[in-house]
Amino acid sequence: MQAGRIRSWHLLVTDEGHLRVEESLRLSADRVGLSFHTVRKQRWVAAQWPEEYCQEGVSYEVQRILGSSPARFALIKDPPLNKRTGLRQWTGDLAKKAVGWKTDTPATAQEKVVAIHELVRRHLPPGHGQAPRPGAVANVPHPRSPADAADRSRTEM
Repeated sequence: MQAGRIRSWHLLVTDEGHLRVEESLRLSADRVGLSFHTVRKQRWVAAQWPEEYCQEGVSYEVQRILGSSPARFALIKDPPLNKRTGLRQWTGDLAKKAVGWKTDTPATAQEKVVAIHELVRRHLPPGHGQAPRPGAVANVPHPRSPADAADRSRTEM
């Protein structure tokens, strides 16, 4: 089989009569009951880790995350200290920190503040801009209810 032109960043188009990589992956995915995207992702991760660089006991998720780093082979050999267990081991969050990604579980005070700000920003109605400063809400007078207005009108007579 002769190599053809590159159609996208990872799928090779070959001569007539041969399956393209994408078609082959789709068939394989159908045979094992997985989605094409799952098989394509697993293929990418496998391509990032030649057998001699795989470390025993390191999860697929960690290999997927570290696979995006040019320094992945050095990184995987030196797992960080897991403060929860006291062991030097990789977790998904520790791998994300190692490659500069946002973690799923904020650990430091600064990460927790950022996570809270992101939550507030996501839940604000459109057009409301920034969330109020923590102390600013206490200084805003509460709107009076219709019952308060009725009481005021009776006492002002």
